Amino acid sequence: MAKPSKRHHTVPRFYLERFAKDSQLVVTRLGDEVTKTFTENVNDASVRKNFYTLDGPNLRGDEFEEQLSKEESKAARIIARIDDEEYWPLNNEDRAVLACFLAIQHLRGYRERLQLGQIGSAIDRCIEEADSDHTRIMELALHMGIPLEESEAVAISKDYVPGRRYGENRVSSADYHALFINAILLETADDLASRVWTLICFEKRKLITSDNPISALPDFRVTDDRIGTETAGSIVFPLSRSKAVVLSLLDPKKDSREHAEQLLEGRFDQKLSGTTNRERVINASTALNVGTAVYCHPNDTSFIPDEFLAIAGDGVLSADEIRKLILKL
Repeated sequence: MAKPSKRHHTVPRFYLERFAKDSQLVVTRLGDEVTKTFTENVNDASVRKNFYTLDGPNLRGDEFEEQLSKEESKAARIIARIDDEEYWPLNNEDRAVLACFLAIQHLRGYRERLQLGQIGSAIDRCIEEADSDHTRIMELALHMGIPLEESEAVAISKDYVPGRRYGENRVSSADYHALFINAILLETADDLASRVWTLICFEKRKLITSDNPISALPDFRVTDDRIGTETAGSIVFPLSRSKAVVLSLLDPKKDSREHAEQLLEGRFDQKLSGTTNRERVINASTALNVGTAVYCHPNDTSFIPDEFLAIAGDGVLSADEIRKLILKL
């Protein structure tokens, strides 16, 4: 039996190929002091050693990675049809599959693991005071600059045992990361599926992606400082160099509860032509939500918004900060 691979992609190879030339990507990597740009094969991009390897009792080490691979395989077919054939709108089954893939991609990355570690350290300091109150955990996380959705806070609080010290290593482990994803995956995917989906197709302008390709833009109609899949005005996913999928809240004039079935059936979905402004907003959103690396086609480096990368390198931005930056475009 072949040994499980130790090299794990946090962003799927099939997806990165849609931004590559002959499997080569231009990578812009953010560092503490220096930003580096170089060319890298998709086989090596976004790879972290044993990132999804489980080591808990009664767990197979490669179980997490296998589950992710199965979901990637199902989504790859749909993404190929959208990109190559402009297949849109999606049927109900494909919509559910892609929503699940987007939810997993939003939750599986290195940036999410770091945030879990930060929350774990905060829990170490304050969980007794919070008394496993998920609302208090949300307040604490927000105070640390980590917008945490209610479902995520509930998942953390349910795992709390009085007197146990969690710590950064505990909460940021692959085992906990897998439990965390499983706890909120269905709710996150349902929220994504219940939005208005828009496919934006570009001809001349091109898109970049990153190691954190699902980005959230704040709802410009409210002043809530949290940005997540539950509260974001728009969820942005650069599907390829020439196409993006944007998942938006329903027009406030319509009651989303009354139109729930129509939303899931894609009745409000649309397809739009790419414009310069749409490209700038999508690429800025990608840059502002980057973890540690931006990826693009070798011919598309001029579309990397360096000024936004510089801002993103300084740390997590609040919803209000992102609002102001996007409005300047």
